Amino acid sequence: MPFSKAFALIEDRLGADLRLVAIAEEQGVSVDAFSAAFTRNIGIGPKEYISRRINEKALMMVGHGDKKIKEIAETLRFNDEFYFSRFFKKMNGSSPSAYRASLKNQVT
Repeated sequence: MPFSKAFALIEDRLGADLRLVAIAEEQGVSVDAFSAAFTRNIGIGPKEYISRRINEKALMMVGHGDKKIKEIAETLRFNDEFYFSRFFKKMNGSSPSAYRASLKNQVT
């Protein structure tokens, strides 16, 4: 199963509201079949891959921009900034505001 369509869809719709069912439907397979093939070929599950891509985007937005955390959460389509902050802390070990502050302290 080629995954170029899946990767393009993920990048196009990247956000917390992206569901595997949408990607699987685009591929013309069930969610289970898509997940199994993706994991087998890519080495990590599709949910983990999507979380990592969201996190990469979040790191860039928090670290290299001046948007408020709430605006970043909205851009990445999280239900609220608190859910985004929990996601960010789980992925990176610190809150978005602490991460931003640590980067500013490195510069000065």
